[in-house]
Amino acid sequence: MDRWFSWYDTPAQRIVNPAATIFAGTLNQVGQTFPMLNGRRTWSDGNAALAQMAAAIIGPSLERSNGRTRLIEPGCNTASALIQAPSPGPWNAAVDVSVVRRFGALQFESSLAIRPLVSSLPANGAITIHIPANSLFTANTLAHEQRHAADIRQACESAFASWNAAINTLAGQWFATEAEMDVALFQAASLTSYTGTRLQRLAASIYLPVGLAANVLHLVDEHHQMMIDRPQWSSSARVLSFSLVELTRPPATAARRVENYAARV
Repeated sequence: MDRWFSWYDTPAQRIVNPAATIFAGTLNQVGQTFPMLNGRRTWSDGNAALAQMAAAIIGPSLERSNGRTRLIEPGCNTASALIQAPSPGPWNAAVDVSVVRRFGALQFESSLAIRPLVSSLPANGAITIHIPANSLFTANTLAHEQRHAADIRQACESAFASWNAAINTLAGQWFATEAEMDVALFQAASLTSYTGTRLQRLAASIYLPVGLAANVLHLVDEHHQMMIDRPQWSSSARVLSFSLVELTRPPATAARRVENYAARV
């Protein structure tokens, strides 16, 4: 790249407890990867992410004189990817039994594994989830998130290369209006297929090519499928334990573009 854009590799944060996240919420993440622009973490789903990315980008410097506008130079931007991956196992967490019941009612591969035990669970209160350490699971999850980081890097480098080259090409040229300048910039930077302000279009050119609109950067066709295996319930200890194993066939719900195993990688 050039002096106007820099990418920084950062170590993964090994902070995710799968026992706590597998049944939590609607995404059930065991790994997440977030774009970082100029030190600001941006979320990775929906229009809010686009707005956050646009707000984090440092735009070009402009000069205005007698109603005219010209580009001076690109802004200096940095980017990285924040990876959050599982901590070393084993994993334990207290969860409300109602969350487990709701999970068992879903049409996921792992929900089907849990379902036979649901009738044995207590009516209410907290139970303990226990998952033994699994080096394959942690290695696959980390490798998957690292691929997302690589995708983010490629998208950032490509987008900023076109953006900065366009600004350098147009730098010094006076435009009658700022809108006229933007039209020339969008054409030179290949941003005409996007909408919005100049920074919103640049953000979209990073965001859309790598599928950041999907949940937490997850792409259906590339991740390692893992699922709950051999679940056991101990009524005396109120402990639900199970292993995580890798699937050897696509999950039943893959056609719905939902990345399922007990936890979404």
